[in-house]
This record gives sequence, structure tokens and C-alpha cells, in this order.
Amino acid sequence: MNIGKKDIIPLSYLSLIRLLESLTLVLLQKGINPPYQIKLHSRGLSIYQDQTSQNIFEIKFPLTFPEVGNEEALSNYIKRIPKRYPSYIIFLVKAGKAALAAFDHGQMIKHRVIRKYMVRAKQGKSQLSYLKTKGKSRAGSRLRLANAKSFFEEINEKISEWKKELEREESGPEAFKFFFYSCSKTLWPYLFNSKVQVPFGKKDQRLRKIPMHIQEANYRQLIRVNKLCNRASMTFHNRHLLPAVFDFYQVPDFFKKEERRKMEIYLVGGAVRDMLMEKTPVDRDYVVVGGSAHEMKELGYQEVGKDFPVFLHPETKEAYALAARNRKSLVNSKITFENSTYPLSTMSVSIEEDLASRDLTINAMAITNKGKGVLIDPFNGRADLDSRILRHVSS
Repeated sequence: MNIGKKDIIPLSYLSLIRLLESLTLVLLQKGINPPYQIKLHSRGLSIYQDQTSQNIFEIKFPLTFPEVGNEEALSNYIKRIPKRYPSYIIFLVKAGKAALAAFDHGQMIKHRVIRKYMVRAKQGKSQLSYLKTKGKSRAGSRLRLANAKSFFEEINEKISEWKKELEREESGPEAFKFFFYSCSKTLWPYLFNSKVQVPFGKKDQRLRKIPMHIQEANYRQLIRVNKLCNRASMTFHNRHLLPAVFDFYQVPDFFKKEERRKMEIYLVGGAVRDMLMEKTPVDRDYVVVGGSAHEMKELGYQEVGKDFPVFLHPETKEAYALAARNRKSLVNSKITFENSTYPLSTMSVSIEEDLASRDLTINAMAITNKGKGVLIDPFNGRADLDSRILRHVSS
């Protein structure tokens, strides 16, 4: 890796913690005295050169990190960072439509889209807004008002239910950290006026407003917001000043090791269905997130398949497929792996995006840690499996 004049390196949650811990150790051992100074700010830290006030590098913290205290020391702040991904809920609320999701270890484990008839077709405003000027005398108005009440009750029910599940998963309320939300000022009070109590107060410290515009409340926006919440980076501004600060620390080697660490493997397909039905899986298929064809070959996997990268384990011969956003388009395009950028593009595909490309909800489930972790079920496939329903992912 060549560190240029201004280079931005993305960081995962765990790699950022390791980087901050390493930086703290160096500060304790060598110290960064004048002409250098370190500054913690609301969403990250920066190291400057005093004489020129030049920014040598800065680190941007993810939204899942704790907020930095006033004049807080880096060594103290690091102690407050959870050493594992926090659990959290994201909810996006628009008039008549809401998208909600629960996340554990950075992965979506629950997902729900709620739709209600609340918006007047001609005027284009919700019944709640219309009440302020015209009232609710007509039947259509009464229907929209009733839907609005049930709309917020259903939102609060799901948020409360998932919060309890996340707390049980980690044995205690301390495991649950945040509610990330997007909701207009008009609709916000109705969450608290609902018959079903919402599991947070208006000034709850766990509430965090999403710092981006949300056009629609849907599954795609949930994925987008989750990436934002976990986005962290390290930006180098002045290459010629970098060695003076980092003579103790080989930055390129650190990130090369991190690239090798970030590959995650999920159990998918029929094996997940069998396990949920308390049957012994006959065949096990896996999806690899954050990996490339080159890395799989280096680890001894045998490449097979003509349509998209599939690799056989060197010992068990079980199938491992690289994560993909649209498997059908890959089949139709007849990509050749050696000359294609496709194996590289899979590095940024999440497990939720891979599951979204599948046909039925009962096929769009995964289990973390090679089938030994938690269930990832963004399309409620388990409920469809229990109800013996065949439903398309896009429905």
C-alpha cells in the first residue's frame, strides 16, 4: 500500500479499536510532545503539527462508537468503547410507511416494513397533518386516522420486542446500545402518544438521529444506513510528515493483516432450513463475505462452477460461494474469473445484499460463524417456514 499525499483507508470496527490501542501504547511509551499534538473531537481524532498547524492524519469514528466527552483523554475514551459490535435498532418512519431492523454484531437479524393507508391521494399529505386544518368528519379521514394509530402501535411493538430479544441474546440490557432513527418533527410525537409504549424516552441517550436524508423507508435504505453507522476511516493528509509520527508503526503491514482478517463465512440454503426444523443437514453450503477468488485459492480451495465463483473446501469438499448482489445477472453475463473485476467487487457485498438476490424468503436466511452463530433473517423466512408459506423475497 502506498500512502499518498491524501489517502483514505476504510476501517472495520475491530481494526479501529486495535489501531487506537496501538496509538495509545505509543503515546505512553514515546509521547507525542510538541511539535505534535493529538485532538479528540466529537466524531474522531486528529494529529497536528504545532508549528504549521498541518493535519498529519485524522481518524473518523463510526456512529456505533460512544460520543467523545468534553476534553476526554484518548486512553480513557478507549476504555469506554465496547470490544464487540454493539446491538442496535434502526427505524425509518415516513407517513404511511416505516422500515425497521435489528442488528447484532453488525449484522441484520430482523427486518420489517410496515405500510398503512395514511396519505390523502389528492392533497398528498398525511391525515395527521390534515387534522390540523380540516378535521376528520369523512369516512376516509376516519379510516386514515385509525390506520395512523395502528401504524405507530405496530412500530412500537416491533421495537420493544426486538430490544428485549437483543438484550436476552447478550444476557443483559448493557448489550443494547443505540436506536438510530429518521422521523419528521410532525410524526415524532406520535411514537410517544401511542397506546403501545415505546422503549425509550424523548431524551434517551441511546437515541441517535441518522445524519443523512432518507427519501424512502425501505429495506435498501436500512442497508445504506447500517453502512453509514459502521463507517470508519483513516485519512492521511501529509505524507512527508507521516514518518515522523509513525516511525514506530508499519501502517501498510497493519492493514494488509486486517484485509486477511475480515473474511466472514455464513451457512446458507437448505442446511439453515434443516437446522430450523431440527433436522440434521445433509449438504452444507456457505457464502463468503469480504473475500476474493485470489484469497480462496491461496487458502487451498478449488475453484469450480462456470457462472459465478464457487470453491470447494480442500478437506470437506463443501461449497463456498463468494457473496454476490445479483446471481442471475452473473449467470447471464458468463463472467470469466481470471480477467474479471467481479471477484474484487465481492469484497464490498454484505450478507444482507447476497440474501436479497435469492428467490424465496425461506432460502434467504443465513447463520453466522459457519452455522454456529446467530440467524440472519432479513425477510422473515423463518416465519414463512413455520407457516409453510412460499413467498418471494421481493414481495
